[in-house]
Amino acid sequence: MRKMQLPARIGKYELEEFLGGGMSHVYRARDTVIGRTVAVKILTEAGCQDAEARLFPGGSAHAGNISHDNILGIYDFGEDDQHRPFMVMEFLKGEDLRHAIKDGHTGELRDKLKIALQIGRALEYLHSQKIIHRDIKPDNVHIGANGVVKLMDFGIAKTKDCR
Repeated sequence: MRKMQLPARIGKYELEEFLGGGMSHVYRARDTVIGRTVAVKILTEAGCQDAEARLFPGGSAHAGNISHDNILGIYDFGEDDQHRPFMVMEFLKGEDLRHAIKDGHTGELRDKLKIALQIGRALEYLHSQKIIHRDIKPDNVHIGANGVVKLMDFGIAKTKDCR
């Protein structure tokens, strides 16, 4: 799948800017009904062929039940006109942890511990929901300008009985 010519529309979402991607493409978009800025992640053809590539374990019903301050919010799911799955998520401002570390934006020890604690809270919540992320890395941790950490990218997550 090549980047879409912008602006483009998928359902009620107006795609405005390509943000990046590999097995999926992510766009900054606008929900034309309520006017909210969102991120839309569309699985590419290669992603559709990969049995491990999913937008969320257990599909949209499970994702709709996930709500935590330190986990990326998921608003909607669907298929585009070429039957590729897409997911609509909270649009985040800030930077991923990889860039924050590289650019020296993680602060003093106290700030680094706050980041680690928020990641731990997100993982604890996921495990209580029987979800294993399986791809914890700095690229999948977002730090907002307000210091709030959000765990993202559940592409290879699995649901499991975590007893």
